[in-house]
Amino acid sequence: MGTFAADIAELKSLGGVLHGLADEAGRLSVGPSAGAPPATGGTFVPMAPGPLLGNLPFAPANTVLTSFLEASAISHELVEGVLVPSLQERLGETGDIMINVAEKFRSRDEQSAAELATAYTDATGAWVAQEPTA
Repeated sequence: MGTFAADIAELKSLGGVLHGLADEAGRLSVGPSAGAPPATGGTFVPMAPGPLLGNLPFAPANTVLTSFLEASAISHELVEGVLVPSLQERLGETGDIMINVAEKFRSRDEQSAAELATAYTDATGAWVAQEPTA
């Protein structure tokens, strides 16, 4: 097996790996569905004494801050509602592309490497790293 054929086999294999990662990504969860404390309840949770609680060693569980609940809801909506499905879809699509390109080029020779790269890049689109904004 030549290097090109080995690369094609690896590309196909990695496509399957991406499908596995897409499945894993689909199971990611945050916020309330990941076990955030309930908004109400009759049990006590230990809290460290501090400026917000004075010298009280415990606070009722139903005193969860509204800001925490809102942050959890936002986190849940953005991460589980948008980011996770997008990640799952992109990984799955890229896995499909890898497998399809490998199938298309499996019987080609080394001279087809540039054509393979072009086909792959055209199918996946431009992946441009963006600079973080402050």
